[in-house]
Amino acid sequence: MKQYLVFDIGGTFVKYALMNDHAEILENSKIPTNRESAEGLLLSMKEVADRYEGRFEGCAVSMPGRIDTKNGIAITAGALGKTLTGFPFGPELSKVLGKPVVIANDGKCAAAAEAWHGALKDVENGFVIVFGTGIGGGIVIGGKTYFGSHFSSGEVSGMIYDGQMVTDGFVQEMNFRKPSPGWAYQASASSLLRKYKTRKGIDLDEEISGEEFFEAVRSGEEEAKEVLDEFARCAATGFFNIQILFDVEKIAVSGGISNAPELLPALQEAVHDVFKRFENSPAVEPEVVKCHYGSEANLVGALKIYLDQE
Repeated sequence: MKQYLVFDIGGTFVKYALMNDHAEILENSKIPTNRESAEGLLLSMKEVADRYEGRFEGCAVSMPGRIDTKNGIAITAGALGKTLTGFPFGPELSKVLGKPVVIANDGKCAAAAEAWHGALKDVENGFVIVFGTGIGGGIVIGGKTYFGSHFSSGEVSGMIYDGQMVTDGFVQEMNFRKPSPGWAYQASASSLLRKYKTRKGIDLDEEISGEEFFEAVRSGEEEAKEVLDEFARCAATGFFNIQILFDVEKIAVSGGISNAPELLPALQEAVHDVFKRFENSPAVEPEVVKCHYGSEANLVGALKIYLDQE
């Protein structure tokens, strides 16, 4: 059985795993992300690869940004933009490792994983939403991950949610850290916690985890329940727009907050309410489910995209 070395590059850590072609993880760990330079990042990944010398056929990489998977170029690179934007990461890593390398956007990797062995298996058309600092997205069309004409499909963080802000010229950029017309400002995991802190009069710089927020929901705290309802409505609005465009069977949600048992029912109820309010719309209400894969999704999906490319 063939084995592959797979990396998931994040802003803080690079996760890695030795995997077989059935997506089974044989060994895995993580290292800090070297954000100083592309060369430094490549060197740190080579040090990992050296531990598995002779044990893998090729290398698959999940990373943030608009990724030209065909040519292995990071056109943009999300949190690693200063380090990797415009850099031919795939070809350069291939030179360093002496193995074939395929790189892909992390949202598309998550979608590939779910379509392969996860919540979207045997689904013709589906969508993956990852609630994080922003909102990751991946599209499955005809059972396959859709990359788009310019490799930017699924970048739902930047969907315009508040048209008035655009009209007023209040903000000229999509940003989930300050007031923005983008969907991520209203429906990311970071926006959920921002809304809660604002409602409670807590300083926005104070650290509050998703676990603490959902514990407040479970305890029956009224402010927390109201914030969750508001968040779910904002998310459901985006889901409605996605469904108008793509007419999928299922929308599968992931991200750290998806582990809270209260989130999925709140989303399902809000989505049902939106579609009921617009019952004359041609859009058909999709099934909203939780992704099968958690933190391993990007690794599994990167391997799937590698196997498809090779």
